[in-house]
Amino acid sequence: MHSSSSDFISVNLRRRCRPITCLVFIVFLSWIFGLHRIKIGYSPTFDFAACDYLCGKSLMDCFQRDYTLIVYRENITDNQTFHQMTHYNVKNKTLMDYLVKSQSNGKPDQEASKKCYLKEINSQYSTLRRQKKCAVIGNSGILLQSKCGSTIDSYDLVIRANMAPVKGYESDIGNRTDLMLVNDNMLGQLDKVLSSGPHTEREKEIWRTLRNLNNTILWYPKDTSKHETKLQSIAKALKMKKLHLQVAFSLKDIYSNIKWKYNLWRYPSSGLYMLAVAEAVCQSTAIFGFYPYEKDDFGKKVLRHYYEKNLTNFKTWAHNFDAEFNMLMSRRDEGLIDMITNPCVPKL
Repeated sequence: MHSSSSDFISVNLRRRCRPITCLVFIVFLSWIFGLHRIKIGYSPTFDFAACDYLCGKSLMDCFQRDYTLIVYRENITDNQTFHQMTHYNVKNKTLMDYLVKSQSNGKPDQEASKKCYLKEINSQYSTLRRQKKCAVIGNSGILLQSKCGSTIDSYDLVIRANMAPVKGYESDIGNRTDLMLVNDNMLGQLDKVLSSGPHTEREKEIWRTLRNLNNTILWYPKDTSKHETKLQSIAKALKMKKLHLQVAFSLKDIYSNIKWKYNLWRYPSSGLYMLAVAEAVCQSTAIFGFYPYEKDDFGKKVLRHYYEKNLTNFKTWAHNFDAEFNMLMSRRDEGLIDMITNPCVPKL
């Protein structure tokens, strides 16, 4: 059987075409015939870690990705996820599809090109809005008889932690709670209270606090991968019980960032998570109720938590409260934060 001329040409190509030459030739042909536009079973992905800032509805509400809070809107579905930065990717999109394009003299703005819209991750998500003045409220008994309530309520954003009760303490700690941090221990208690009801006195107090919150964001700041089931359970229970609360989580676990930022060796307290986010979101930040000692400057005994009835030990292996307090005073002295430990209204 004689070989055809086409067979002869294909044999010659296989013999004479070096790999690099063939590759260039194929790319050239694909460009000529538009083959590069055809997708053959491959979808590019884009990781949001490529963005330095994530934005809400406007560029005014852009935050460093390390301190961005993901907030589920009230009309959440039953399929909400709590995946942090490393899990995010969006199919069939490229980086340029997501970058905020800002033209300056016909050239892209390099700063703007590092900002991405949070809504592109999921339309159910929003984030915090930038604020002028924020108040971060610790739970120290130093707040008792401080008469700081009206002062705290005058701030644009009020941040509290771990379902600290407000009712009955309004004159000293204020009435508003815009953002409520929930740590690992409280996350478990919240899940239990919402799923099976309150039984102990503390659980009943948590339930009362939960019901008194209104338009508050419950925020879990750490690694969500360990507690995604609890977060989903809490979000569903809040919706079922028609409580007007939203659930939020940090786009990235900021544990390491906080230790580096505040130069600490032990585990950061919940107060430092609140402070770090406040400093990222707010133009100015004031902290109340941060006082880790058993006596005040006048020798009066101070409760560890203002809502407790008895004195408890301030010492713990997890946190170095002395180091944290000294760091806070340094930031106060540098003018970075306001730190209120004295009564807001002088005693008569």
